[in-house]
Amino acid sequence: MKVYLDMDGVLADFNLAAHAAHGREDCYPGNPSAYGEWHIEKVWGYTPEEFWAPLQRTGFWESIRKTPEADMIVEACLTEVGPGNVAILTSPSLDAFSIPGKRTWISNHFPELTEQMIFTKAKGFVAGPNRILIDDCDRNIDEWSKERGWAIQVPRLWNREYPAAQAGLTQKLVERRINLIDV
Repeated sequence: MKVYLDMDGVLADFNLAAHAAHGREDCYPGNPSAYGEWHIEKVWGYTPEEFWAPLQRTGFWESIRKTPEADMIVEACLTEVGPGNVAILTSPSLDAFSIPGKRTWISNHFPELTEQMIFTKAKGFVAGPNRILIDDCDRNIDEWSKERGWAIQVPRLWNREYPAAQAGLTQKLVERRINLIDV
């Protein structure tokens, strides 16, 4: 059994960092019209270029904070399937600093996974039986499942599991789902 962990939104609090880079408050809490919308720029009425401009700088990716569940997710996966069976599977952005910044972030926060990093937008390409994806993106979950992989969605206000995120159940649900992994 192999487990693939998404970085942005699962381990790294990308949304918090993006909001800070724009000098804006979090657009999701208390804004039900934004719930389930993956693209922050759509919520704000920005073009993709306007959204990505302040994020494309040295140090952005490295400075992102961990999500509240990050340590629990990594530790639970390492315990369930063993260190050699857990990898980071993250999408690079168009930002030239994205991949080196994400590498540094992983090295700083989860050094035990620095040799097990995969950078691709085509996450479904890695999917298959006995492979588990832990992700927050509806599209990635759907593509993974189509390829007969097992997907665990992390409830967030920007995905279809926003009612669980809104109710504060993210940590409990993810921990319970990880504990169901049958090695």
